[in-house]
Amino acid sequence: MNFQERLKTQTLLMDGAFGTYCSRKQGRRGVSYELLNLTDPGLVEGIHREYLAAGADAVKTNTFGATPDALGRRLEEVLTAACGNAARAAQGTEALIFADLGPVSGDPAQRFNAYREIIDVFLKCGLTHFLFETLESAAGVRQAAGYIKNRCPD
Repeated sequence: MNFQERLKTQTLLMDGAFGTYCSRKQGRRGVSYELLNLTDPGLVEGIHREYLAAGADAVKTNTFGATPDALGRRLEEVLTAACGNAARAAQGTEALIFADLGPVSGDPAQRFNAYREIIDVFLKCGLTHFLFETLESAAGVRQAAGYIKNRCPD
């Protein structure tokens, strides 16, 4: 059943705040939770599995803070690892995986370009569901949503 069909018949429960939960669980503060996709993939997968076991119908990639400014040349590596971690955790379930996009900086054009760079990696990884969250501005987001729709019309 695709995403739109599922929403017609059920409420979709998402996972929670990954970094907040990880911080509380591991006592780690001041670390890049996104880099854990590379340095501790078992931890990341385990947290996804905990959310699924608690009843989540969907998990978000652990990529809220994964932006070109924050990760530079490591962006694609981190995003790809995050997609793999979420996919492995959801394997054997009907859970959906959402690409998680947090705020980016710059003027609207710069924001769109940053989102486009992130989106292209997620699409390359096969993701088709996207969540923009905790944004102080919608600048660049409407363009990014149109970009996604053009590349992933379903």
